[in-house]
Amino acid sequence: MCKILKKTRRKSYTGFKIVCKINGKYYSSVTGIEYKPGSVTPVDTIDESKTFGYWSRHVLDPDMDSGYCKEMHGKTCVFKEKSDALDFLNSRSKEQLVEMTISGEIWEAEMRCLFGFMSLFVGTEILSIKEIRGSTTRRIYLSPKK
Repeated sequence: MCKILKKTRRKSYTGFKIVCKINGKYYSSVTGIEYKPGSVTPVDTIDESKTFGYWSRHVLDPDMDSGYCKEMHGKTCVFKEKSDALDFLNSRSKEQLVEMTISGEIWEAEMRCLFGFMSLFVGTEILSIKEIRGSTTRRIYLSPKK
């Protein structure tokens, strides 16, 4: 998950997100909640039928070292860079890259990964979701950022 760094003065932000697409609806590949315009649904349990089993059902357990961040309750994040989002796209799944506009209170955040740190923005509301065509064809591996 991500680490929230600081609150911004932004009213909204459009970034990139990896989602699971089932029957034309978009779901979190981590928790299984449905993404749709409106306030972000706080998550208390994992709906494994929507996550395709890629994440542990214990990801929300604060006693496990799962990367769960309590500060993300009722929030969602988007990648600042499309290339960072594509690093997480898994060609073996039904995951899809979308462009998502978030709003509410907007925070800067970061996620640690194999290549270092990736920049994210976090919000409490979803304004829009736009599917990016052709983004499920293959996983793209990028060289480390300098």
